[in-house]
Amino acid sequence: MSFQWSWRRSRIGFTLVKYLITLVSLSVILIGCSGGGGGGGAAVNPAPVITAGCSTTFEAGDYDPGGFFIGVHTGTLTATDSDPISFSLDVANPMVAGPMPTANGGSVMLTDVTTGAFTYTPPAGGPRGTDSFPFRVDDPTSFSTDTQTVIVNPKIMPLGDSITQGVDGFPPVVQADRIAYRLELLNQLNTAGFFIQYVGELTSGINFLTAAQFLHNGYGACEDQHIAFGGCNASADGMLLDGIFAELDANPADIVLLHIGTNPAMVDTSAADTRTILTEIGRWEDSMNGNPVTVLVARIIDRLPADPAVATRNANVDAMIAAGPMMGEPWPDQVIFGADVDMFNALYSGGMPDPALYPMVVGTAIHPNQDGHDVMGGVWATALTGPSKPAILQACP
Repeated sequence: MSFQWSWRRSRIGFTLVKYLITLVSLSVILIGCSGGGGGGGAAVNPAPVITAGCSTTFEAGDYDPGGFFIGVHTGTLTATDSDPISFSLDVANPMVAGPMPTANGGSVMLTDVTTGAFTYTPPAGGPRGTDSFPFRVDDPTSFSTDTQTVIVNPKIMPLGDSITQGVDGFPPVVQADRIAYRLELLNQLNTAGFFIQYVGELTSGINFLTAAQFLHNGYGACEDQHIAFGGCNASADGMLLDGIFAELDANPADIVLLHIGTNPAMVDTSAADTRTILTEIGRWEDSMNGNPVTVLVARIIDRLPADPAVATRNANVDAMIAAGPMMGEPWPDQVIFGADVDMFNALYSGGMPDPALYPMVVGTAIHPNQDGHDVMGGVWATALTGPSKPAILQACP
């Protein structure tokens, strides 16, 4: 580009002016914003939020405390979501109703995949204790998984003589009122969240205990050797014709509460028959129909007035259990004894049996009154829920 200059019509010259024009390319970036401000892309749909559940039930083929036959246990899986949800028993696939096997031998089936309603069937004949099954919850775009817990209530066999049955003086209370320690123990366990079922061939206390909870094996007038091998028919309150092995075959138990030795009139201080009871329970545990058993061997209560032979017997039984089984002897899976189940001292006060815990009778009192039975129930409950608690006894969180 140039300019020419003139003065009074005369050309003077010109100036060349050069311009360099640079073109700059501009890139325009368009940013799209979704509604609600900030963040790119579509909103994320959160997965369903599951509330893991736990419930308890009785074993298949049993009667619950209300006397109703237990076939299946019903429950509902729970989850929350802003969208419609469905449930599945297959964590890899949606809306699978089952039936599906559970971790401990039961089975589960969804009766409604939209509500999570399910039926659980415990394994007939055991094992009892904690069972579980996985499940899945789906919404239209996502899913969550979790585990449901079902506790099949363990079975407890109260085992012993008339004290286990609930006789408490003269004249003795009628059969329908004989609850012994069993009602207090049941109440304390239930309050702590533990649910159990009593088993046995005898019944008493039906005025206070509901169906299936008034069962026991408390044989009046029977002795420890009878518990081991049978043959006791001295009492109309219950005849023990078979030993503990056969009794467990007929009424399997996970926990045995043993308080035995107050009969005969002269207390036998030997621990030999208690050892035999333990080996018979261990033998059943190892048999075809057996299962692991925890046995609580109580220090038996004293008589009123005190009988020194009772304390000697308790010491001998403690020493025998502490020494453990002899070579080749089958013993139960767990034995709790000694201070953990000390009925002897629990019913003592001021260095002697507490008269307030024994009935007012003429002569020697060998049974506690109901207050004494309730103290015993508390001792059992503390032992069952304390540091040595049987593993099978579980509570829902």
